[in-house]
Amino acid sequence: MKKLVSAMTALIVMLAAGPVVGQEAFYPGEGYVTPSDKAAGPFFSHETRQNGTSENVNVSVVSQGFPNIVLNVTVRGDDGNPVTGLTADDFTVTEQAGLEPAPIGEALTCFEETRPEGDIAFSLVFDVSDSMGLQNRLPDAKDAAIDFLNTTLPGDRGALVSFSGCNQTEMVLPLTGVRENTDGNGATDFVEAIQSLATKDLTAVFDGIAMGIDSISEASFPKGVIAFSDGNTNADCEYNINELIQKAQEAGVPVYTVGLEIEPNSEMAQRLQEIANETGGIYTPAPTATDMAEIYEDIAEVIRSQYRLCYTTHNPIQDGTTRTVRVTTDGLTGTGTYTVGAGPAPENRLPVIDHTPEATATQGRPIPLFAQVIDPDGNLSQTMLFYRTSNPESPFSYTPIEMNLVGDGNTFQADIPAEAVGLSGVEYYIEARDTLDAASQAGSAAEPFFIQVIPADQPPAADAGPDMSVDEGQMVTLDATGSSDPNPEDTLTYEWVQIDGPTVVLSDPSTAQPTFTAPSVGPEGAVLTFQLTVGDGTSSTPDEVAVTVNDTLAPAADFTWTPETPEAGETVSFRDESSAAAAPIVDRTWTFGELGAGTGTSPVFTFPNSGAYTVELQVTDEDGSTGTTVRTITVVEPPCVEGDCGGGSGGCFIDTVRSETEIGFRERLFGIVHFYADILSDRP
Repeated sequence: MKKLVSAMTALIVMLAAGPVVGQEAFYPGEGYVTPSDKAAGPFFSHETRQNGTSENVNVSVVSQGFPNIVLNVTVRGDDGNPVTGLTADDFTVTEQAGLEPAPIGEALTCFEETRPEGDIAFSLVFDVSDSMGLQNRLPDAKDAAIDFLNTTLPGDRGALVSFSGCNQTEMVLPLTGVRENTDGNGATDFVEAIQSLATKDLTAVFDGIAMGIDSISEASFPKGVIAFSDGNTNADCEYNINELIQKAQEAGVPVYTVGLEIEPNSEMAQRLQEIANETGGIYTPAPTATDMAEIYEDIAEVIRSQYRLCYTTHNPIQDGTTRTVRVTTDGLTGTGTYTVGAGPAPENRLPVIDHTPEATATQGRPIPLFAQVIDPDGNLSQTMLFYRTSNPESPFSYTPIEMNLVGDGNTFQADIPAEAVGLSGVEYYIEARDTLDAASQAGSAAEPFFIQVIPADQPPAADAGPDMSVDEGQMVTLDATGSSDPNPEDTLTYEWVQIDGPTVVLSDPSTAQPTFTAPSVGPEGAVLTFQLTVGDGTSSTPDEVAVTVNDTLAPAADFTWTPETPEAGETVSFRDESSAAAAPIVDRTWTFGELGAGTGTSPVFTFPNSGAYTVELQVTDEDGSTGTTVRTITVVEPPCVEGDCGGGSGGCFIDTVRSETEIGFRERLFGIVHFYADILSDRP
């Protein structure tokens, strides 16, 4: 732990220290330089922090229209790409001032998504200090910027700012369309402006970024400044880091910074990171100038994919406080802050009481009351509860009780005693007073809050919920959450009992929402009836709910047969391939066309003649649910073995198997024919 604290302390010292004022240092490419006061000034986050970022959410706060606040938010996924398509319902916004004990939710008054295909305004802020002459950095940076311009959209607008030494920041090209070509020579004005850049003198990063903010201050959102530097700043004479961040915050412009060949943990890398974090931008290191084209394109995509959220703060008092704004979406959170100007305020402001009135209570039981109390001036001295029994015929004066602070927050609590809680009701109000005797009230003696008192031991009302229709095997939840108790202090108990239908097992019959699995039922379905009783010391009248279970899990009938194409007179073997659903199959009925029927899992049958036959199988499970399937079987004529066959047709048209009787008859017939033929041949 000591090592961790020491490391954090060293980091804070390094960030706060910056370049040492008045001490000469060597800057590669620029020689020995004594940094200016503005360049070497320390960074104080408590003075300037307005905007913030998490790893995935960037928040830029625009508070010039206070109490109306505008947020420009970028959401990035784990892959680093902007998340698009979110709606207002996907965002939660809270605000918390320093004196407030907890964040307060804010209602959005506007919501707008800037789509990736939309137009943007940007300012490219170029480092042209002498160090950019090293290792071909400036030519490579120019090429990268021109490559980026080729990916911009026709409606995009951009400005070009260069910076080097003190008072050498230049607006090279004011905000103009990226496709603008005023001289008609084929090269856009932006490309010509980039090509004109040349190195000179020292480095004034803060002054350059400030001019970049000015160049797009009047442009509409989405917009952003994209600035890079290749080394420590040393010659700023208009802005230090705190003043620069404040300027960006007031303009509501996020600054996206790029460290060109800057060591990751160096002082300048940390400063560029802070500028981005504080303004709602992103810091990106660039190993070489040629890497910047892709970085520019990624930053433009982030600027293009923003969400604009508006709200009116719940605390419109100009009290000089710093407000923290938190934006949450899909589990990701980003924060930003803004500071309210100290407007005209009374010398002694009233305490603020936040209290939700109680509406009902039970006769003869104490009533606990809570209130959050804050004094804007920090002078709160006392919070009192005043109560009396409500009795118009004999009104009593109010009895005061001091409310006690609960925990470490601003919550105060006191109980109206049980003896004061009668059937005529209770009236009360709360008063908070500060040390200068300024007092405020929640309710008042003239118009107090009224609590209706209900007789003790009134039975609760059971509500078993509406009747339901479910399918076999479905998980079913019974619901008693509609049950009520006239005595709000009591805790309900629950008792579920099944009184009709196939028996099921409830997960926990003593809870408000027990579950069970709908049982298997027959083709007629089934109705399960449950009875609910609730109690709080006394029991309710039972309530019932009917759950109709539908037969949706019938068995699936199926079968196979061999041979697949049988011949007439050949034995065919059938096999049941049916599958059960909710219950085992207990019966199988086979129908072989109009020729016969069968049972069992493996019947056999012989089809006497060729042709197409319809075979049906019906299966029944033990719940009585049935499943049916029908198949068509084609029976063919057997091949011709002997007998008379039709002239080469390949098929028999006379049965080839003849009995001995038939053969004898034909032989006798031939004998008779021959006998008469002989007689006729002997006639003259």
